[in-house]
Amino acid sequence: MFRAFLKFITVVILLVPQGLVAAPGDPVIGDLGWQGGANDNPHNLSSLATHSRPKASPGETTEICVFCHTPHGATPQTPLWSRPDPARMGSFTTYNSAILDASGQFAIATIAASKYGDNTTPGEEYPNGASKLCLSCHDGVTSIGVLANGRSIAMTSGTITDPAMYWDPLNPGAGMDFSKSHPVSFVYDAVVLPQINALKTDLGAGSEYKLPDAGSRIKLEARAGTTWMQCTTCHEPHKDTKHGTTYPYPFWRNAGVGTEAQDYDLTCAECHNSTIGPATPTPHNNP
Repeated sequence: MFRAFLKFITVVILLVPQGLVAAPGDPVIGDLGWQGGANDNPHNLSSLATHSRPKASPGETTEICVFCHTPHGATPQTPLWSRPDPARMGSFTTYNSAILDASGQFAIATIAASKYGDNTTPGEEYPNGASKLCLSCHDGVTSIGVLANGRSIAMTSGTITDPAMYWDPLNPGAGMDFSKSHPVSFVYDAVVLPQINALKTDLGAGSEYKLPDAGSRIKLEARAGTTWMQCTTCHEPHKDTKHGTTYPYPFWRNAGVGTEAQDYDLTCAECHNSTIGPATPTPHNNP
């Protein structure tokens, strides 16, 4: 039995994505786990959590990983995944900025190879990949305590209720809105890149966008033989980078690179060659 347990732990460690280990210069980050009782990571949904966000009711499970992962009976979405699909699949909007589209700055939906917003081609869906996994809680309607294997955990709140934390496509005015937020769930690779650059030429043909540098903390999702832009490209769901501080960027992959402004600017600069920074519009809910 002990050997089997060791094998399971080894598999879990091997499945942890790159970038979860703190790099030199990182701020004190609230890793998801017991942390000696400092259980304020918002993604700790166990009854031991000390935050005021949704979590298991008193006396309910003290397990932390169970809300997203299971060693048995997992769904095929990603290794050891235990959550059902978002309740609103098929209804999520795509990016639709009247200001940017009118000036030709972003029209990725016209690039077939990007597969952006594709819900009609067999085998394709939107959202997909890691963003779809995030939305199994962050759509504001899928029950947080109901797992894919049928297990139901009583929660202090059945769904996410903070409007800054969920994207409900049927009620975009009540929460966040994908039509006004940075696009996700599209192929972003060496094939799509020059086609995007051909659409936006503020800096000259072929120079507006680029792929993240090798070894960057900014992670495109590797799936289906290519790379994708997803929520997890900029956000690392296991690390609470706010962690009770005034740091403004949640679960930020580039936390601790420099000042807050540099953390933000250098994140954008991994894909954008134009000047971007905290003074520019937010990537979420900005028309």
